[in-house]
Amino acid sequence: GISYKEKCPALVWLDDKVEQVALTASFLDGRARHMPIYGHASPGPSAAPELEALEAAVRAKVKQGEAFVIKPRHGSNSKFVGTWPRPQETDLPKIVASFGQAVEAWDPSWKKESWNQNAVPKGVMLQPMYMPMRAFLTEADDGAAVKASPKLGKPLELKVQVLFGEVLGACLNTHPQSLWVSREGGVHLWDPTHPGFLARHAGGKEPLPEA
Repeated sequence: GISYKEKCPALVWLDDKVEQVALTASFLDGRARHMPIYGHASPGPSAAPELEALEAAVRAKVKQGEAFVIKPRHGSNSKFVGTWPRPQETDLPKIVASFGQAVEAWDPSWKKESWNQNAVPKGVMLQPMYMPMRAFLTEADDGAAVKASPKLGKPLELKVQVLFGEVLGACLNTHPQSLWVSREGGVHLWDPTHPGFLARHAGGKEPLPEA
């Protein structure tokens, strides 16, 4: 399309997890609409001060016992996202070592993404951790359920569907076929037993855990 032919650098921020926060807030009179960024750093020797600041931010969150994630600034599809739900129980060097994996991360699936996603500068960032799906389980069921379904260990995240600048609705990132959230905020649960629920070759459906 035209976007690919032109490759306008002014569009890269749309997929840049760092630039998104400040620019979106500037459009909304300074009101933040993203998860806050506690720190971020770029690759290379010149980024040493950024890495030191990032490590200091991690130390502070570990001391507070706050759950967080360390993930690439670039990329998509939740690849190379490190979750630390109880960081105070983990050795700090192990957490710091994850910086290197995130900052240089690359996944073959990203080749299929848009050009502007692949134009985002490499980097690593620290953010609060979304509530995971497993948070809705009882402690007794937690371990067994997550072992049976790794999806339950992933963050509770909505994928918002937008068409020509208008929000249509959203679905769960981990269970897209389970429910639909309307633009008004209503939640519609799909009936998996309906004959036309799954298209041919769509594969099986993993049910949501019972609340």
